Amino acid sequence: MVAAVPYCQHCGAQHADDASFCPTCGSWVGSVGGLAAPQAATRYASFWQRVAAYVIDQLVVGIPYNVISALVLHSTPNVTSTTDASGKVSLHWTGDWALFGVLFVASIVASWLYQALMQSSSRQATVGKMVLGLIITDEAGNRISFARATGRYFAGILNVLTLGIGYLMVIWTPHKQALHDRIAGTVVVRKTS
Repeated sequence: MVAAVPYCQHCGAQHADDASFCPTCGSWVGSVGGLAAPQAATRYASFWQRVAAYVIDQLVVGIPYNVISALVLHSTPNVTSTTDASGKVSLHWTGDWALFGVLFVASIVASWLYQALMQSSSRQATVGKMVLGLIITDEAGNRISFARATGRYFAGILNVLTLGIGYLMVIWTPHKQALHDRIAGTVVVRKTS
């Protein structure tokens, strides 16, 4: 039976199990022994990759929404104001606000289901992320559940409430996580093969 060859804890090179020093870098390995084979470094998605995926996803959801809205909503709801001679301001609501409200709620539901179902599927990505070769996992690298994907989607509201700073966190956090990723315990990574 052949023993596994250990790896240097300093440079990752293989060395004999009974070696005291690494043959590649010369570091002393006798007191620690060998470490397991080094794992490939996780490649987290950059800020700009995530922006590009977001734009693609907005097109995937937004184009059908706008087409349906144009077919169903014949006049855009509008609010105007007038001031009479005494200085009293009156608001005038025109258009079909009830239908607009229904379409608005439907767009939120459609966006949520698109994001949560795609992210929790075996593909682990929305169309935008698939185009860029990205997937969403939990922090241990596992596929996320529909419930976690739902929490991630609605936690995204906090990115807006922080005036976009939640999105910018991707730039400086160690695992390139936005605020909603940190809350949901998810990461966006490059797909490995």
